[in-house]
Amino acid sequence: MLVGDRVVATHGLSPEAAGAWLDERDLAVEPAGVARGDATFPMRLPLESEAVGRVGWLVLGPRPDGTIYGKDERKALGEAAGPVARAIAIAGMRERRDGEVLARIRRLEDLLLARAGHAAPGIAPAPSLAAGG
Repeated sequence: MLVGDRVVATHGLSPEAAGAWLDERDLAVEPAGVARGDATFPMRLPLESEAVGRVGWLVLGPRPDGTIYGKDERKALGEAAGPVARAIAIAGMRERRDGEVLARIRRLEDLLLARAGHAAPGIAPAPSLAAGG
């Protein structure tokens, strides 16, 4: 799965291999749908909705038997694209908001500690975003 211009999830293919595939393409100009000549990801589905625009792509590798995805499969995937795009956009907004809240908490902690002149008992620093907190 691609969100923006980043590979965020893969199955059956390394993230590096998926990234190399992406580096060779400009999905903004390549057509969505079935790309019969692409052995890596012959099915490409834009993740977009009117509410949030395009947030990424769902790219699918070939079926085990090598056949192309059927009409019903393509239709079902297309119907799921809008809700998935909205979910990704909402998750991104929440992550940004949470990061802003943690930054505000850290600034307040720093201000309190500076005014107290030292670390106040019972006040532990907010967990770092880099540490996954």
